[in-house]
Amino acid sequence: MIPGLSKWRIDQARNHATETGKGQPILEKPIYRARIETAKVDHFLDYISRPELLQDVAFGTKTLNLDSGERVIIPAVVRTLIPSRIIQQYICYCKQEQFQSASETSLYRILDVCSASMQKSLQGLDNVTAEGTEAIDNLTKMNETLVENGAEEGWGKTTECKVKEVKRYFKTDFKAHMSQEEHCADHCTTYSLSDPKNTEFKGECKHKHDVECERCESLEDVLNDVKDKINNIDIDEEQRKRIYFDYKQHEAAIKAWKAHLVRTVLQEEAKQAALDKLDDETCLIILDWAMKFLPLKYRETMCEFFGKRGLNWHISAVVTKKDSRIEVECFVHVFNFCTQNNYAVASIFEHLFQTIKAEYQSISKAFVRSDNAGCYHNGPLILCLHEVAKNAGVNLIRYDFSEPQAGKDICDRKTAPMKAHIRRFVNENNDVTTAEEMKKAKTCMKPIRYQTSVCYTTSSSKMAEYEYGKPITLEKKECGVIGERVASQSEIFSCSESTCVLTFKSEIEAQAHMDSGKHVKELESVSLYDTIRLRWAERVTGISSVAQEASAVFAHEESASSKTKASSMGWALKATQKRPRLGEKVKAFLIEKFEAGERSGTKADPLSVSREMKFKRDDKGELVFQPEEWKTAKTIKSFFSRYSAKLKQQGVSTPKDMRGSQPEVEEEMADDIEALEFETAMQNLRQAVYNDLKIPEHPIEVNQFNICKLMQEGKLKALKLQDLKAICAIIGLPPEGSQARKKSFVEPLKELVKKCTCKGSSDVY
Repeated sequence: MIPGLSKWRIDQARNHATETGKGQPILEKPIYRARIETAKVDHFLDYISRPELLQDVAFGTKTLNLDSGERVIIPAVVRTLIPSRIIQQYICYCKQEQFQSASETSLYRILDVCSASMQKSLQGLDNVTAEGTEAIDNLTKMNETLVENGAEEGWGKTTECKVKEVKRYFKTDFKAHMSQEEHCADHCTTYSLSDPKNTEFKGECKHKHDVECERCESLEDVLNDVKDKINNIDIDEEQRKRIYFDYKQHEAAIKAWKAHLVRTVLQEEAKQAALDKLDDETCLIILDWAMKFLPLKYRETMCEFFGKRGLNWHISAVVTKKDSRIEVECFVHVFNFCTQNNYAVASIFEHLFQTIKAEYQSISKAFVRSDNAGCYHNGPLILCLHEVAKNAGVNLIRYDFSEPQAGKDICDRKTAPMKAHIRRFVNENNDVTTAEEMKKAKTCMKPIRYQTSVCYTTSSSKMAEYEYGKPITLEKKECGVIGERVASQSEIFSCSESTCVLTFKSEIEAQAHMDSGKHVKELESVSLYDTIRLRWAERVTGISSVAQEASAVFAHEESASSKTKASSMGWALKATQKRPRLGEKVKAFLIEKFEAGERSGTKADPLSVSREMKFKRDDKGELVFQPEEWKTAKTIKSFFSRYSAKLKQQGVSTPKDMRGSQPEVEEEMADDIEALEFETAMQNLRQAVYNDLKIPEHPIEVNQFNICKLMQEGKLKALKLQDLKAICAIIGLPPEGSQARKKSFVEPLKELVKKCTCKGSSDVY
């Protein structure tokens, strides 16, 4: 007896064979059992997407190849740890959070699916760093071009090695060499950041700058070598102009990266000075606007996904000291509608100071630290902030502005688990579309140290630090008592700082260490500059030691390291970029390219337009644009953005004047696009993992039966016993009990439907 076979079906098969011929077997859609819950997948993806484990390189993309043959493009990222260490940390983290994780095999499989290159050095990449590293890579390509056009091959290999060594030095040991009392002009922060034109912003060094670092001088040497080769090589004059134009752009980007690292070190010293002054009456506040949060629904259509407006949320990390231990509490302000300007920040400060005073009654003084965004760094906010704090009973001592991506690491680390909590809340059949729902999502999960508030909305550019009230002198202290430690196998958590060698047993210890920023650094290699220090240490103490910090005293020796060419004072100050107005010819060309892209539907690529400007010729065969008229891709992209915003504002096709655009509107649009791109990339990544792990998709269909629909309508038990047996046999579900009862087959089918993407909800139908 064949299950499901009846006389009527036999007659129908014979009739079909007589009229149309022999039938073809029906291709059944394969059904897979769910081996892992989607909530566990989302939890692990959120963990490995944290800033300390995954960094966006800002340039390039990668391709995920799905089993179906489809390709998904995601931003290029670098992973800071090897897979085994990531999984060990994640399992330990889940135990602390009391969350049941997936098996190690599944976690390894997910990491394999999530295509991310392994980071070679533990260094996060901000925009300035990314532009600098790209410039070094382009300098290497330029070196190859010069060799192809007649330069010596030996010179090319030597120059390439020097360029790569400069890149490695900037990523590893350069920041460890910086201090306020260095005898090398490139390493002395006081000398590098003193303004020679303004005595009020000029520091006096009590030491001479009579020693040079050969690793820093290597950069100047290689740049001069490339420049001389460009000027002396036998090539066409037009090609020489194009190569020299690119060379100047690369040189500026590399030196800007170097100066950025110096300013980062000085701002980190300011942070350490504030942490050293923390006591029962003093706190440190670190502020940052998080990336806009796109509203999430438990189940949403494609039309609901696109066209979203992100929710603004602001993170305030309050650092206090209790019983000689650093504690961090986050205060989150969520807005339904908000413009990120100085008025919004002042309102946040007012509520924040009042909340801090209510929760920490002993707090009466505060240090403040934020990035250099326009909503923070402006005259009106600086002027009113002291009174805002005073009205709440808090004395604002100092306000520091950090370099991009360098001073808000605490906020970034606290934002990541909040996003994971929100996604878990959504996976439990909830929606997060408003500020009120976002607050509910955070407060209903496992308690962590943060508070959420829902808010309803109705030339100071050169200054990096503001000190209120009577001037104070910040005494230099030791970096804290951490002690020497020997890493063991149980210490699986490491510091995200590139040169810090400390390891920890739990994530809580690692987070506390990174919040305090008291690193124990070790140089990757010992240069001649460091050798001088070690020799001086041997003479003074008679004891040989390893290189640990770059703040040791070294000898004033007349040797090969004697300073022969001094860097100018203030070389690391942020340069004021003069942006000349675009000429009419250049503006007309860019507008033509923009409008051509709008008409064709294929928008003009700024990089391609920049390259075309260098080669475009007129009817006489002469260059249309001279080198002084050439524009970089960054400048062209900015022009296109302002031009598009102006078109939308005026509602006309061709505005005659580019002046008067609204930067706030443009920035608001850019933030929404950034949030959408991030969420789209994460959804594509989740879908790739789901497809690879064979999680069953809705609806589950076997033969002519829709199992999900029958389950929702309560008709699953109405099927015949032989039909239930056939369905379970095809899927591979073993019966639970006697095979003579329907219940033995219905119960496994119910469990399968619960793991379907529809979650067994009746809202699907």
